[in-house]
Amino acid sequence: MIKKLAGEVWKPLTFSGWKHLRNRYAVSSLGRIASYKQDILKEGKVLSGSLTTGYRTLNLHRPNNKGTLYIHREMAKIFLEKILRAINTSFTAIIINSIIILKTSGGPH
Repeated sequence: MIKKLAGEVWKPLTFSGWKHLRNRYAVSSLGRIASYKQDILKEGKVLSGSLTTGYRTLNLHRPNNKGTLYIHREMAKIFLEKILRAINTSFTAIIINSIIILKTSGGPH
């Protein structure tokens, strides 16, 4: 059983080969990792993971895949997805607007 901390959000980890494992895994917005069968809060176990070159990792034996998951990368994929999408959209809009300005003004002067 996992005690949820104030403001903590748990999201499932989905990675190559995750469907073939006995347990499911989740990461929290506070960087905690847990394994569980069906319900993270009722039956989950917080895992300490390992340190690999200073980064927290989770070593899993997955068929035809490397076993190491870097927790900071997984957190970024899960929790920063909307922010990265918004940044990408804004950046694309800036580039398109810049091209339009350059075309209408006759190019750079």
